[in-house]
Amino acid sequence: MFGWVLVSPLLETLVMGALLSWIFLPRTRSSALAILMSSVVWGLVHGLADWISGIANLANFAVFSFVYVRYLKFGAGWAVLAASITHAIHNSVVATLLVL
Repeated sequence: MFGWVLVSPLLETLVMGALLSWIFLPRTRSSALAILMSSVVWGLVHGLADWISGIANLANFAVFSFVYVRYLKFGAGWAVLAASITHAIHNSVVATLLVL
C-alpha cells in the first residue's frame, strides 16, 4: 500500500514530467495540447492491464498533468512535488475506499 500511495505517484510524475517538459510542451507549444497528450499516454499505459481503467482515469491524468504544468513556472522540482502530492492524495482516497 505504501508504494502505491507514495512511491508510484513520485515515479510516474518523474516520467510524466519528462514527457511533458522534453517532448510534448516543446513540440506543441500549447499547454492544453501537451496536457491532453500526456493524459492519453498515461491512459494507454494504465489501460494495458484494464482498458476501462485507462479510459476512466483520463481526467485524473489530466489533473496531474495540469498541476505539473501549472507549477513548472516555479521550477521542475516544485512541479514534480505538486503533481506527486496531488497523485498521492488521489491514491490515498482510492486506497481508503478499497479498504472500507
